[in-house]
Amino acid sequence: MKIKVIIFGSNGMAGHLISDYLSLNPLYDIIRVARDRINKKTDIVVDVSDFIAVEELISDIKPNYVINAIGILNVDAENNPDK
Repeated sequence: MKIKVIIFGSNGMAGHLISDYLSLNPLYDIIRVARDRINKKTDIVVDVSDFIAVEELISDIKPNYVINAIGILNVDAENNPDK
């Protein structure tokens, strides 16, 4: 049986490297989650600030592991401190 791994932020600097690396191992079923489909490898698009959507996604997929590789650029963080 494959090990299900959800990677949030799979299009980012760390997320894409983690997902590419883990996908080399046939034991893992990688589910790539991002905020948009700029990468053809993205499986699911979700707004992580929508906590209900994130909770439902995890509940539906029932992963063995969840990797949070979500990041925010410094400029965006400074301009949007409420996020």
